[in-house]
Amino acid sequence: MFLQAEIYVFETEDMMEEIFDETGGILGFIGLDKDYVEGIFVRGDVRSQSIGKQLLDFVKQKRKRLELNVYVKNKRAVQFYEREGFCIQREGKDAETGEKEYCMLWIK
Repeated sequence: MFLQAEIYVFETEDMMEEIFDETGGILGFIGLDKDYVEGIFVRGDVRSQSIGKQLLDFVKQKRKRLELNVYVKNKRAVQFYEREGFCIQREGKDAETGEKEYCMLWIK
């Protein structure tokens, strides 16, 4: 059995269908499993252009709460999520990698 997940791909500020550059490449997307953010991915050459924020804002409109895990060493991501209203709930370890990670929560 396959798990159901939602994936939103960035197109414009008003629409989240698909965003492609001139070569047809996707610039960013966000994956959700219920209220859990599986990941936000923004192509390296277009980071710091608000694509991740807009993807997150889009799913915040659809949910009352969001949860995610982020590696402690990924300070840039931790700061981004804190800026977007997420709070650290606890620190743990990723079972597969052994990396320290934060479980973070956002509530509308």
